Amino acid sequence: HREHREVWPGGRTNHYWFDLNRDWLLQQHPESRGRVARFHAWKPNILTDHHEMGTSNTYFFQPGIPSRNNPLTPSKTFDLTKAIAAHHAEALDDIGSLYYSRESFDDFYVGKGSTYPDINGCVGILFEQASSRGHLQNSAHGPLRFPFTIRNQVKTSLSTLKAARVLRPDLLTHQRTFYTTALQEASRSAIKAYVFGSPTDSARNHHFLDLLLRHQIQVHKLTKPVRVDGALFQPGSGYIAPVNQPQYRMLTALFERRTAFQDSLFYDVSAWTMPLAFNLPFAELKSSPDAVLGSRIEATTLPQGNRVGAPGPYAYVFEWKGYYAPRALYRLQKAGIRAKVATRPFQATTAQGKQPFDYGTILVPTGIQEDAPEKLDRLMDTIVREDALDVYALETGLSASGIDLGSPSFATLSKPEILLVVGPGASSSPSGEVWHLLDRRYDMDVSLVETDLIGRINLSRYNTIVMAGGGYGAINAGGLDALKRWIGSGGTLVALGSGASWAVNKKLADATFVESNRDTLSDRKPYADERSDRGAQRLGGAIFQVKLDRTHPLGYGYEGPTLSVFRQGTAFLKPARSPYATPLQYTEGPLLAGYISKPNLARIKDSASVLVTPLGSGRIVLIPNNPNFRAFWYGTNKLFANALFFGRAIRQSTLREDGE
Repeated sequence: HREHREVWPGGRTNHYWFDLNRDWLLQQHPESRGRVARFHAWKPNILTDHHEMGTSNTYFFQPGIPSRNNPLTPSKTFDLTKAIAAHHAEALDDIGSLYYSRESFDDFYVGKGSTYPDINGCVGILFEQASSRGHLQNSAHGPLRFPFTIRNQVKTSLSTLKAARVLRPDLLTHQRTFYTTALQEASRSAIKAYVFGSPTDSARNHHFLDLLLRHQIQVHKLTKPVRVDGALFQPGSGYIAPVNQPQYRMLTALFERRTAFQDSLFYDVSAWTMPLAFNLPFAELKSSPDAVLGSRIEATTLPQGNRVGAPGPYAYVFEWKGYYAPRALYRLQKAGIRAKVATRPFQATTAQGKQPFDYGTILVPTGIQEDAPEKLDRLMDTIVREDALDVYALETGLSASGIDLGSPSFATLSKPEILLVVGPGASSSPSGEVWHLLDRRYDMDVSLVETDLIGRINLSRYNTIVMAGGGYGAINAGGLDALKRWIGSGGTLVALGSGASWAVNKKLADATFVESNRDTLSDRKPYADERSDRGAQRLGGAIFQVKLDRTHPLGYGYEGPTLSVFRQGTAFLKPARSPYATPLQYTEGPLLAGYISKPNLARIKDSASVLVTPLGSGRIVLIPNNPNFRAFWYGTNKLFANALFFGRAIRQSTLREDGE
């Protein structure tokens, strides 16, 4: 029955197809920000989180699997969860409902509705009811009716209230001691503070500070420079969060890089280290921060950039390092302004003296524009004011060193005309992440096109197609042929996550998977261990280090030789046969945070994190990791943006084996 099978993308999500029950920690959506603000204003003792699961299950309530609890959560939280569970069991026994506890779910990822409370002095409780979607379904336990499922949820809501009354002194004591013990643990910690901040991207600093403040974390300005492990943090762009504060546990959860675990199975991701996700330099301070602790930051706003030089110059330039550089470039292109990108560094003379400009610098010559200079001048003012970028006015095309402004090493850019493949067969979450990034952050136009239309519409109006992930089973042979013709005639296909695997499996992209290290048939194992053995080989979500070629168009805007990336799934790709076509590659020891099995760790090292393959006169950019995961990976959003803006600037000669 169609009522039992939701149409794509399903009913669990918000407008942009995000699961908001994963956003409590990340705080990327207005719904979550309002919810968490109310949570901290109220400071509840118990928070219940009611969900549904498969129809042939029964009814679940926490505690979850004990070996998968987050070690930052006090054991008393789980003791209280168990005590409350006794009241749920009594209520369900009374009506004869089947139920279970202490298995299936866990309390490790602190970004869910049932775990965020646990690390904030509250007791979070997850309920999972077998779904009767459609009002009546056959199940393993007979007909399952909507009134029955409502009754279970209501009964456990009332049993929660009863437990709260009975356990009132324990719950109040727990909340009070949660914060006093946090201060005690902080005093014993070898880490005394975290310092962080980018000297070149004030926008990412702002968004990171905003996240910390929403979680009630105390952050301060620096009063003087701090050098830790070779990294230098300066006042104005560097910040410090001392661990000696009530939110010690939440602060630690955001900054820690955990790679050792009691269990090898996870209901959700195993790592979310926020400075790595934001690509922000950070360090652990092992000495007292008092000498450098400046004023406490109470609020943050997106800062403005600077405009250097007078209006009406020979050319304008701005670097690609700022988070909103893609929005600034698209703003110009949408207004009909011609722009170029520097494929070599150069040094130019500005009103402030000689200034170096890196790979990826955007050049806007005034002499080749068709619009009045005043229009361009107003656009540059907007970029400075709204995109937090520094814009430089140059009075001559002759550079102080490096390439001149008329050099062929400045590649001409075309405005991205983007089609995002959505609908049946596409994964809604990564598709929504792309849509959200383009629509809300970069203010870019994108056409959302259903999978079954790919072979039936005119693709020539687009120069970029994005496949964010999925099996794409609804794309038939005609659609696949249409894609091949479109790429071959010069289009750029950007395939992310499982979308990259699909492109390889369909022979669109010339790439090879790393072989799997499977156990031999003679290896005998207990039948009871089958699920856990298979689960231990899943890569549900961890953070890895990759080597980055900053000279490649896909590496523009990055400053260091390495980058942190988020990865799910075990379809690892071998580097491209061309020595120039793998701009990002996993390092020899890539794991930074999270869990990966030893066999998969051996397979992922030195594999391709990004590679580019040719098809006719077009290009396919394969990114098997997810650069836009859950909207909080600010540090790799630019990697995806580079594929959109600079994919067509990648020279075909670099994609062919041996440069032939």
